[in-house]
Formats: sequence, C-alpha cells, structure tokens
Amino acid sequence: MRSIVIIGAGAAGVSLFVHLACEGLKDTESVTLIDPNPPGRGIAFGDSNQALLCNTSAGIQSIISSAPSDFLDYCRSRGLPTKQEDYVPRALVGDYCRDRFQDCVELAVQQGIRVVHVPDRALSITPTIGGHQVSLANGGQLQCSKVAICAGLTKPRIPDGFQNYREHPRLILMPYPTADMRARIAVDEAQVLVVGSGLSAIDIAHLLCIDGYQVTMASRSGVLPAVRSRFLYNSRPFEILSQIRELSVDDPDLHNRLKHIVTAAVREIHPLPLRDQVSHAVDPLQRLREETQLAVAGLCHWQEAAYALLDIIMDWTAGVSQIMRDALLAPYRQTLWRYLGAMALPNAQRLLKHAESGLLRLTTYNPIFVRGTEEGFEVSGKRYDYVVGAAGFSAPALFRSGQQICIDDYAKGAAPVTSVGPDLRVEPNVWLAGMTNMRIPVNNFLPSTVRQAEHVAGRLLS
Repeated sequence: MRSIVIIGAGAAGVSLFVHLACEGLKDTESVTLIDPNPPGRGIAFGDSNQALLCNTSAGIQSIISSAPSDFLDYCRSRGLPTKQEDYVPRALVGDYCRDRFQDCVELAVQQGIRVVHVPDRALSITPTIGGHQVSLANGGQLQCSKVAICAGLTKPRIPDGFQNYREHPRLILMPYPTADMRARIAVDEAQVLVVGSGLSAIDIAHLLCIDGYQVTMASRSGVLPAVRSRFLYNSRPFEILSQIRELSVDDPDLHNRLKHIVTAAVREIHPLPLRDQVSHAVDPLQRLREETQLAVAGLCHWQEAAYALLDIIMDWTAGVSQIMRDALLAPYRQTLWRYLGAMALPNAQRLLKHAESGLLRLTTYNPIFVRGTEEGFEVSGKRYDYVVGAAGFSAPALFRSGQQICIDDYAKGAAPVTSVGPDLRVEPNVWLAGMTNMRIPVNNFLPSTVRQAEHVAGRLLS
C-alpha cells in the first residue's frame, strides 16, 4: 500500500490531489498534504478581498483536466451567472479549490484512504529503505513511499534599491494578505509608493487608492502590462503557430522567423494590422488609456492567439536547458511579459479612474536614489510615508545535497537543481508540478499547472 505526500496545497497541490481521487487511489493507504495554509488558500487565490481579480478568464480556471468547464459549473451551482470570458475574484477560485478538495477528501475516505493536512513547511526529502523521509520546519518527519513537490510562491522579491532596508518599519515587502498590508499603514492621508508595475502592483495600487491614499506606482522601466478583454482557449488550430515547434534555436534568422509567424497568426484572426491593435505611446498613462480603448472597442485581436502562443512556447522550450532558454527568450522578455501577462480590462479601467481622480501617479525610479528615513523613504527626490514592495515573487528553488533534495535555501552550499526529466521526475518516486517546474518558462499559468498535476497523478499511481 503506497503512501503519498504532496508538498504544497495551493492550486497545484489541490489539483494533483483531485486528479488522484478521480483515478481512484487504488492500493493507496494515505495522502498527506503539507502547507502552512489551508488547502486551496495559497497566495494566488487565498486573499479574501473580492476586489482582487483573476488575470485569466473564468473559462480556463478548472483544476480538473478532463472537465474544462468544472469551474463554470461550480459558479453556476452557487447561483453565479458566470460567463467564460468573465474575470472573477481570486477568492472565488480559492473557494472552488477548497470545496473540490473537500469533495475529494470525502471520496477518498469512503474508499478507506486517510487524508491529512499538515500545517507546516517541508524542508527536505531524503531517500530511505522503501521510500522517503520528509523533514518539516517544526522538526517533525514524515515517512512515505512517493512525493510530489507542488510548492507555491512564498518569497516576495525585494525591489532594487531596498535590499538594505528589509527591517525598516515603513517598508512592506509582503503585500498579502492585503488586509494585513493595509492595517500596517497608520498615517492619515499617507503618501504610498508601490514599487513594481506588474499585476501585483496593479492590485495593491487599486486597493490603496480605494483607501484614499495618494499612491505612486513606480518601477525601473515604468512599463505596464498590455490590456486585454479576455484570455481564453481558442479552438482555432493556428497551424502557422505550430511552426514554432520546428524552429531551431541555432537558426541565425530565428528572431525574424518568430516575428513573421506570430504576425501571420494574428492576421488569421482579423485583417486589422497588428500595429493598429496596440498602442505605441511612450508615456505609460497614455499607453494605458489607448490600450484600454482598444480593448473596450474589441480591437485587440492578438489576445485570441495568446493562449495558443503561450502553450507552444512552453512546448518548444521544454527540452532546452534553463540557461539556453533564458538566452533564447531574453529579446522577448518584455514583450512576453506585456502581452501574455496582460492585465484584465476591469483592472485597466480602475487604474485609469484612479489616475484621472488624482489619487494615482505612474512614474519610474532610480534604485541609486533610495534613502530610508525615520518618517519613511526618499526615492528619486520625493518623500513617501510608506513603501510597498510589489515586484512579484520568487519561484521555489530546489537544491541537492548528497541524496537529499532540499526546498529553497534549507541546506547552505547545496547544488541547485536546474533540470528535470520530461516526465517531471526529479528523483525516483519524486515528481514536480506547478511553480517548481523549471522545464517551462511560464510556470504560473493554471491550465499548464493542471496538465502537470494530471500527469504527475498518473505517475504516482503507476
């Protein structure tokens, strides 16, 4: 009888458990999930604030690979008339993950299988005779036969220029849960700097503007994500995009070929030239305004190819080393970030509203000109009462120390694990899924995570 440990109980870990339960868990004695947070309540979907929206449409939020409409069915069962293209609160997806987890716990218990949630953090995995030993942060240890690492995001990136101020009382490095972040701002009519220009920064700036603070959102580049009205799977075959899989990474004309393929794919959707579907404004606020207008008018047809392009890029680069993949995609990093990680139209409209009301300012900053004071910070010559770091999160890292696999920086001096086999196995009977998967360039895309979870579930039960 096998015993399975799942490290991480966010969307990836819950999806894996649900796929295990759907397969029947034959010859399985127990499944243990290790996560400080309740199942389904990771950083991505754990915040209860209803103003925080998913960045992909409801039609692709299912955590069950064989039931792509499961999330929509869940919403409708709760009396929510959710459409495929809707951007729903992240908390709703968290509720969905939690409820599907509980459904599958009951299913497993009916089969005589023990399901346990351990509210702790896993530090390492060590092979033993007949299985593995998982060491916990509280000093405990778990014995099991198979392990799946589905660790989620936990470590916020420290913005450039603020590394020496980690303990400053007016620097908030972890913006989630947002209720805790908002409670720390104790100055009326505070001037708040949100460092970052990505999706986390957009969320935080919106909430602080709601609170009535004067908010400046700044990054080194000042570039915001593009704007899209929806992000869904498109059943169109996009045969021209499939040509990307045939490209050689050593082709000297690679960049021109890629540009031609993507442009031709967008032209298949609509004859409007790609250059007329995007804004070319330099000022970030003006670009935001123009791209919002394009999205409202239904003229950003590029968004219909985004899902397929993301999938193909992940397939194309999956077998390439991490170093080569980073070099290969380096010229496109900002473009991929802007368009594949584009912001939801409702969030763009919120930002514009705050900017036009005078509550929000968009700018750049130079990390050289960051200075902490007793009252807050001076950044590029302007004073702020508080600084909120919203530069994103670092994906969990794995290290190898002898036969031991360590998670994050548990074993100092251990060698980093930089590759994983095509079956997502990092060691015999140890697999990866979700944020720890270094085979793909974009590892926070839920449909990809769900496919990984289904694959690993099959390996755990084989």
